[in-house]
Amino acid sequence: MKYKFIALAILACVSLKGLAQEESGITGKVVDKAGNPVEGALITVEGNALVYSTTNRDGVFAISAENGNLLRVRTGSDDTKVVPVKDQKNITVVLDFSTEKVNYGFGLDQTNAVSTGA
Repeated sequence: MKYKFIALAILACVSLKGLAQEESGITGKVVDKAGNPVEGALITVEGNALVYSTTNRDGVFAISAENGNLLRVRTGSDDTKVVPVKDQKNITVVLDFSTEKVNYGFGLDQTNAVSTGA
């Protein structure tokens, strides 16, 4: 009886991995609109602040994310872009004109996309 319980416990532990959601390693590169690598950008998985990565000198990053997650890329100058994770292993994020911040003074900051929307 004791050995049956141990065998059952081992089988239960092995089967738990099969029930877990499948996460994959995503690699990518963050570049500006001129194609230059962006160093020090923070990449986070939306909804899970514990999973994050930063870009190196060449703008390259690696992060653990699932298909359907959204990656938020934020630079030191507070430019932000959100990119969906699809069935790809390598992502190139281009920080274009619409992600740049505009400071209007009095503590009011907006992106170029929002400020030109009127």
